[in-house]
Amino acid sequence: MRKHWCCLLAVCLAIQAQCQVKQDSIFTAKGTVTIITSAQPVITFQLGDGKNADYDYRIIDGNIILIRAINSNPKPTNIVIREGKALHYFVLSYKEHPGIEGLKYSISDEQEIHPVARPDLFLAKTIKRTDLVPINNLLSRLAENEQPSNVDTSTVQKIAEDFGKYHKASRKYKVTEDGVQVRFVTTLTLNGFTYFSLRVFNRQSATLEIDRPILLHKPQEHPAFMKSLPVIFQRAGRIAPGMQSDLVFVVSSWQHMKKEQLIFLLKAKNTGWKTAIYLPVKALR
Repeated sequence: MRKHWCCLLAVCLAIQAQCQVKQDSIFTAKGTVTIITSAQPVITFQLGDGKNADYDYRIIDGNIILIRAINSNPKPTNIVIREGKALHYFVLSYKEHPGIEGLKYSISDEQEIHPVARPDLFLAKTIKRTDLVPINNLLSRLAENEQPSNVDTSTVQKIAEDFGKYHKASRKYKVTEDGVQVRFVTTLTLNGFTYFSLRVFNRQSATLEIDRPILLHKPQEHPAFMKSLPVIFQRAGRIAPGMQSDLVFVVSSWQHMKKEQLIFLLKAKNTGWKTAIYLPVKALR
């Protein structure tokens, strides 16, 4: 009898171990957080269609994913995780009593996939490692050419024409990437709008045609939960080799705290050049 129970226990442990490796279902429960750890840094994390209102998540330290249900009866959805060279697919659903162990999951990069070019990802050396996933997740959810409607830009355009021209560029807030230097110049909040000026020096051999900038607001308490500040107006954007120009853009003013951050994402639509420059909100006047 003892031998029979030992064999049964061994079989159960083997099945459990196999389930841990081949896990395809992940559960959440009321008032708890589900934890997923990966062997490699998470490159892409997609929850449902990107607009799921039943669950909330954040990624910390690059490889720890925290998920919680924000509705009392959330619907099942899918999760896609890419870490290292591995791509994982899971079904996320609500379970009444999964137990503590039923809320902790670990994935590895044993599932090999062929690396593919991802021009849709915003990758730059100047982006902090812990911000890569939140930024690209947010960008994947943004509507193309997202901007506020019913905004009269005529007055904004007049102010932006000369804004920042006679200010010195900051020595503190600057980045250099692939032969292009970007410096923060100045900012101004007026009549419900905030104006930003960045000075771009093009040391590349090709003309830069900078696309509409993307401005992200990074809260202090929940840095993974970034939000975009749609750009209403942009001045300049074409910079010849060896020349510099001021890039001025305008967003609607918003409430902010001094310890929060702004992230400016810039890219050239003709060369593929990309960079990011971080600015603490305390630098705003």
